[in-house]
Amino acid sequence: MEIVKDLILTDCFLIKCLIDTGGMRLSDYLDNLNRSFVPMRNVTMIDLDKGASLSSHESFVRIDEIVVAHELLDVCGDRNMRNLVDEGAFSRPVALHHAGGFGLEITGRMRPEAFEGIDREKHFFVVRDVEIVGPDPSINEEFKLISSLSYAIVNRQQIGYIFNQ
Repeated sequence: MEIVKDLILTDCFLIKCLIDTGGMRLSDYLDNLNRSFVPMRNVTMIDLDKGASLSSHESFVRIDEIVVAHELLDVCGDRNMRNLVDEGAFSRPVALHHAGGFGLEITGRMRPEAFEGIDREKHFFVVRDVEIVGPDPSINEEFKLISSLSYAIVNRQQIGYIFNQ
């Protein structure tokens, strides 16, 4: 059985895969990656327009192409550290709109400083209690995976507009 623990959303594909983060949280891994492409294993790429899927044992995605990432399985073993995060810190309700060509909206709560404050040096930031509107589940059932997530790791370079709610 092939293990799939990560979801990646780009302009063109929903990607289900396994990213070897070396024991790091996916958000930290993506922020600290010193290469242009993220290696992925056990990859299924689902076309956002047609719903057709491609599978590969190994593929790579350019880090700049990632719009949203999510860990389906927590295998880092740092649940206790994650639980120490102050949920109240995610107090800014927002609607984020993708800067690219397809109509993607991400709503949820983020830390007020996540976009322009002390975290602006990071490429990715976390949004909690996420709802994503964009890929049509009638094209492919797999798109339901990303419609409602407990959190999403968002690439700040892919966001064109932020609306406070």
